Amino acid sequence: MPSKSSDESFSNLCQLFRLLSDKTRLQIAMLLAKGERNVTSLCKELNLPQPTVSHHLGLLRMNKVIINKRKGKPVIYAL
Repeated sequence: MPSKSSDESFSNLCQLFRLLSDKTRLQIAMLLAKGERNVTSLCKELNLPQPTVSHHLGLLRMNKVIINKRKGKPVIYAL
């Protein structure tokens, strides 16, 4: 019988896979794996509007897949 911590780990992993099963979120994660980026550069690379990219960044951030930090005015995102 699996332990409670093992069940929790599987649940967390399932949640991560569900989150990354979206093409846009997976693309964002892959781009951020290559280095930090701001929303503007992600929009250009993904050819998507800013609200769409910001929505996906918010979901990734809320689920602790990415972090954000402010460098002056722009916000920089990283894995």
